[in-house]
Amino acid sequence: DDALAVRASVKAVREDLAGAQADAEEATRVNPKNAIAWNNLGHVLIANGEYREALRALERSIALSKRYPIALQNRGQAHYYLDEYEDAVKSFDASLKLVPSDPMTICWKAASLRENEDLDESLQVLDAALRRFPEHAELNNELGLTHQRNEDLGKALVAFDRAVKLSPTDSQILMNRAAAHAENGAIPAALADYATAARVDPKNYAPWNDRGLLLSEQGEHAKAVDDFTMAIKLSPGDSILHNNRGHSYYGQGKYQEAIDDYSEAIRVAPDVAQ
Repeated sequence: DDALAVRASVKAVREDLAGAQADAEEATRVNPKNAIAWNNLGHVLIANGEYREALRALERSIALSKRYPIALQNRGQAHYYLDEYEDAVKSFDASLKLVPSDPMTICWKAASLRENEDLDESLQVLDAALRRFPEHAELNNELGLTHQRNEDLGKALVAFDRAVKLSPTDSQILMNRAAAHAENGAIPAALADYATAARVDPKNYAPWNDRGLLLSEQGEHAKAVDDFTMAIKLSPGDSILHNNRGHSYYGQGKYQEAIDDYSEAIRVAPDVAQ
């Protein structure tokens, strides 16, 4: 069962989520008292978007090994994705009691506080952590996001600049800075960041989609269609991408193309019709 649990972890790192879940489930069947196996199963279920099932697995893991910081952190993540931010903070705090200096758990706690609109506390947590870990890119990124939520774009961009300097190939940080530039009216800087994000993370559809949305907002519908088309090539089953491209076709007066994209969006995800 330990070998299965370890193999599940390796497959998860390699993004073989189906294989990782199968191995983790088998490990829990072979030995239902294996806390590592239950934690690995919870981790994979989070990656698959099955957050409520993940919580059940992680509660089993924690019941078997109460001093298991990774399981506590994963449980916090599951609560976070379920918009249960107060429960998320409690779980991250429990993890930090065991490993007080883990920057990623601090990031998750700060993000949960931010999403719960506890902005001052989120900033306090991040400022304290950054005094200890000033070169941590993700802490600086979270600081940027919290300042942005607090409508302080100047401080947000300073934090994002530090984060990008520390981790220049992190596409999510680049996209976060792009969004802040766009909100601040610096459209060329935003477009440049999205382009860099697409270059450093060529399998990720999100920079193309986000740049397409920005171009569409600027009335650049033809260029937006090109970006949405690239995003669809990278993630062809995503109904939102077809919906977005449909809007840009509509903005050009290409109504049949727009109808085709809206129809595809509805076919892939009927709830889009709502």
